[in-house]
Amino acid sequence: MNLIIIPSLEPDIKLIKLINDLKEEKLDKILVIDDGTKDQTIFNQLDVPIIHHKQNKGKGDAIKTAIKEYDKYYKNISGFITVDSDGQHTIKDIKRIDSNLKDNIILGVRNFNEENVPLRSKIGNKFSSLYFFLTTHTYLQDTQTGLRGIPIKYKDILLNTEGDRFEYEMNFLYKVIDSGAKIDTIQIETVYEKKNHKSHFHTFSDSYRIYKDLFRYIIVSLISAIIDIGLFTLFLNTTIKTIFLATIIARILSGIFNFLMNKNIVFNSKSKNSFIKYIILFITQMILSGLFTTILDIIPINTIIIKIIVDLILFIASFIIQKTIIFKKTN
Repeated sequence: MNLIIIPSLEPDIKLIKLINDLKEEKLDKILVIDDGTKDQTIFNQLDVPIIHHKQNKGKGDAIKTAIKEYDKYYKNISGFITVDSDGQHTIKDIKRIDSNLKDNIILGVRNFNEENVPLRSKIGNKFSSLYFFLTTHTYLQDTQTGLRGIPIKYKDILLNTEGDRFEYEMNFLYKVIDSGAKIDTIQIETVYEKKNHKSHFHTFSDSYRIYKDLFRYIIVSLISAIIDIGLFTLFLNTTIKTIFLATIIARILSGIFNFLMNKNIVFNSKSKNSFIKYIILFITQMILSGLFTTILDIIPINTIIIKIIVDLILFIASFIIQKTIIFKKTN
């Protein structure tokens, strides 16, 4: 039997209906995690085990709590099904996950091309899928779905995945891809109620947690560019009067800063031989920037615009190479 885990924060009557409907379908191994709700009215009406967090810790932490403590309430569990408490997942789709859950992880993926999907959700999903593909070479239609079936053999990965809030779900996918686990997908109904959908996803703070490597990479790159220009200006106006020499020394020093920050802050990597790999990438990127800008200069577009486009593409490629090769984290 599979255990249905429902993390919940400030739920409404939809949670009561969800649990009653699950029980009617004999999906009665249910564990609710109250993630710091102030008003306990809804929880007092539930006839299922509830684990209470005194303070809000986040969806990821709630799922970890369920995995740690489920055996106090249920035995002989073969897998876990995570379900959102806000009515976005239909009973029919939950049943399909339950009946198909065997050896592989199953994601209930939504179709974000439907008319009822808010524009913000469409854009966010497209970006998330593209980002995941570029950094794992695995395409998933819906990386943020809360409806997931996970065999019990992945219990340790669930517990050891970094993150306490919404970033936990993406980090889990990275973990299972690295482990070589297979992921199946099932198309599910996309439920959005206009003007009535309450989400606990905070656009800026939660997006930062999910894409923190990218955000930090951009910030460090900007600081490195400022250091590069600042040192170049300083050298040219003080000790080094040659433009070429001032450029090279400033670039080397800003590059060392960039390497140290990317290794220790952006990607938090302990990988060996990363400095040599970084130097090769550093030199290659400079050569390609000049080469492609020169080649594309035949296009009737301003040279500066061409260089910006070329460097932007190389910037993205550099991020992917550093994240997946040079500073790749080992589990």
